[in-house]
Amino acid sequence: MNFRAGLGDIKLRSVLPTDNARNNDKAAQILQKVLTWELSDPRWERIAALLDVMAAAQRTGDHDGLRQATANLKAEGPTRITRIGAAPTGPPPPPIREQINTLIHLLSGTHDDSGEDGSESR
Repeated sequence: MNFRAGLGDIKLRSVLPTDNARNNDKAAQILQKVLTWELSDPRWERIAALLDVMAAAQRTGDHDGLRQATANLKAEGPTRITRIGAAPTGPPPPPIREQINTLIHLLSGTHDDSGEDGSESR
């Protein structure tokens, strides 16, 4: 918005979060929940693939892609019923846990001094 003032134009920025910021917040919240999930190894592999999609979408600014990947991630969550003879479940393996934590930091806007590839900048 522009307002005409005695000394010139004043531009006001909206302090309301944008849709993209809300989507990032929602994705980060779901990722926090994923850290508590107990899934089988094959399901963790599917989660890892979705995390790759989310990271790529975040890196390229593909907000629709991030939104869709977040919805798919949520749908991969634990089920209420465990079938007899089902594969054992467990928490996220360390590489997936690290990937989740990295995404949470990227989505919430808290960055460390590392480069895009995760290496430290000097």
